[in-house]
Amino acid sequence: VLEKNPNVVADLSGLLVGKCHMPQFLNYQQGYVEQLKLWLKYIDNFDKILFGTDWPLANYQDYIEFTKAIIPEEHWEKVFYLNSKRIFGL
Repeated sequence: VLEKNPNVVADLSGLLVGKCHMPQFLNYQQGYVEQLKLWLKYIDNFDKILFGTDWPLANYQDYIEFTKAIIPEEHWEKVFYLNSKRIFGL
């Protein structure tokens, strides 16, 4: 839907629940993490991705660390800040 529709964006909420020990989680869930990275690479448009959490159901710091693990560093500013600023007119 993101790839085909210029007016659609997505946030990254709903991907974690509870407190995680992130290095272990990333290792144990390596297949899940790699699928997310592949999906994001396929979309190839980080202007359409927003940082999001399921706080208070998910630990905020874990979500930041998880997002950094699946988003290439050169797109962090867009995903964590600039996209929301642009989309919501902040």
